[in-house]
Amino acid sequence: MTAQIESARDVLRKIAEPWATDRGLAVSTTTLLPGGELATVLIQSDEGGLYSVSDNGAGREAVLHQGVLGIGVGAKRRAKRIAEAAGLHIEGDAFILRRVSEAQLPSAISYIADASRSWAQYVVENAVVSRTAEMAEVVREKLERVYTSAKIRRQTAVLGASTTQYEFDFSVEIEGGRLALFEIVSPSIQSIAFAHTKFSDVGRAHNDWLREAVVEDLSLWPSDQTSLLSQVTSHIRSANEDWANLPRAA
Repeated sequence: MTAQIESARDVLRKIAEPWATDRGLAVSTTTLLPGGELATVLIQSDEGGLYSVSDNGAGREAVLHQGVLGIGVGAKRRAKRIAEAAGLHIEGDAFILRRVSEAQLPSAISYIADASRSWAQYVVENAVVSRTAEMAEVVREKLERVYTSAKIRRQTAVLGASTTQYEFDFSVEIEGGRLALFEIVSPSIQSIAFAHTKFSDVGRAHNDWLREAVVEDLSLWPSDQTSLLSQVTSHIRSANEDWANLPRAA
């Protein structure tokens, strides 16, 4: 480790405990990326006794972990806009800030981590919107095999016990004047957390209504996530399987 990097390490200990890698110093930040992992920033020596600070592709890695394999033109334009707004550059999959002094390291780390988070969140959210639209068509087709179109309602607004209004992807009126509510849930922390809140609050207000979480492929979900949803739902339905046990319409 060079004297310059060792000097930076002393500065960085004031905000976090850095660790040495074969490429430079890595620093874990408090910035959450999609998926819940903390953004890690890489510090390397630059010319003139200065430093470069990079997310080392952490945003791209977080996006991959959320199942987004391809990066489209729109996502690349977004990365460029985020970088320009913060005075950063893009090298490959990484946001980078060059010619940073020791005193500027804490601020540079914050800028890089926030850029990484903002871009990854944008990409994941847009992928979820696109995939949810595709999933909605699958759910509609499955419901229409059992119920008439007149019984199926799209984007149903329901009040929870807290008087908060929630919108569910689909609803069907079933026997006893009850509703069966269907909500498409993706395996992201944000989607699961919001679905849990929504189902829990509505369940307290309408305990006899069916609360149906719809996922793309249940076999790919970890048990801790399915257990969390099971606490507040009647069923977790996999979109790639047959729905043989749908309730009878009113």
